[in-house]
Amino acid sequence: MRAPDEVAAMLRLHALGWGSRRIAKELGCCRDTVKRYLAAGGWRCYRRPGRPKKLDGLESWLEEKFRQHRGNADVLRQELQREHGIVITLRTLERAVAHLRRELLAEARATVRFETPPGKQLQIDFGELRLPIGGESGRLFLFVATLGYSRRVYVRAFRHERQAAWLDGMEGERLHAFARYWGFRPQACAPYRARTKGQDERGVGYVKRNAIAGHVFASWPALEAHLEWWMREIADQRIHGTTGETPLNRFIREEARRLRPLNDKPSFWQVRELSRRVASHSCVEVDTNQYSVPWRLIGSLVTVIVSDNEVRVLHASTEVARHAECKGRRECAIKMEHLAGIAAGKPVPISPSESTPAPIPELLRPLAEYERAIGGGF
Repeated sequence: MRAPDEVAAMLRLHALGWGSRRIAKELGCCRDTVKRYLAAGGWRCYRRPGRPKKLDGLESWLEEKFRQHRGNADVLRQELQREHGIVITLRTLERAVAHLRRELLAEARATVRFETPPGKQLQIDFGELRLPIGGESGRLFLFVATLGYSRRVYVRAFRHERQAAWLDGMEGERLHAFARYWGFRPQACAPYRARTKGQDERGVGYVKRNAIAGHVFASWPALEAHLEWWMREIADQRIHGTTGETPLNRFIREEARRLRPLNDKPSFWQVRELSRRVASHSCVEVDTNQYSVPWRLIGSLVTVIVSDNEVRVLHASTEVARHAECKGRRECAIKMEHLAGIAAGKPVPISPSESTPAPIPELLRPLAEYERAIGGGF
């Protein structure tokens, strides 16, 4: 095989009237070689004659099955043997479908920027980090909501990631009922997937790096006040890298008028009514937290109403306990008057407001009544 410049020389000498024998003698090569290149009209890469392969004619079948099995060459090899009786090694098949694998990888990585018109979409997500508050390090959960068009960010901090926090961040309780109440359609998205909610995935990172990183807060209210300031003075005023505008200006100009007005519609997050049975330690559990009730109700079924940051416990339509709602996890709200007469094995003074004891549940009658019922003593 001759180099491209040698072939070019052959063509020039031939154009000057030289014969193939003279050219071959001048360049030191075979006359047949000169004839071949002259007939081809230029340099051509040497190709080894092909030989038949086991997979010839199966290109379309291989592509269809390879995509069907999501790139699993070993499963494809088994199906090739079962359907076509062709036995080859896994490595041979992997080489044959290498170009198909590259196509699948390219398709998986290819991303079209996901944009929505004003007022069409709000993306929400939670981010978790550890942050010292009041001198104690603890887990902090950041609820981040991002308007798809203007990129305005809303942030709230929670001590947990339960449904109550999600819906409190969106102002709601049960998600589908909440969606029907406010007239929107929720859609779950795969994590870390820019095609569906990349704006909010990046928003969570932005809040962590910009609003929180390097800060220490003396108290929870101080953290909340800082986030309010940060949303107003920093997040709303920055020049967004994609839109080239400040989120606040973009929101006011285009998105605000596309959003549905609330029209003083009352909050969906008004009352959450639960049914609980009083445990042996004289408490009911709500969102992993414990709230005490009068000990005489142990074993009874009670109604728990959570609203306005309060937890109320009702028995037979009568309120028997009221507590401030615990904001953390596995906390206890205990009122000693609920344990009057049994706490620590010693009588506890009963306040004047509880001088009249609560009615004894039917299943907790004095033993004397059972003795009279069976006609004897123990």
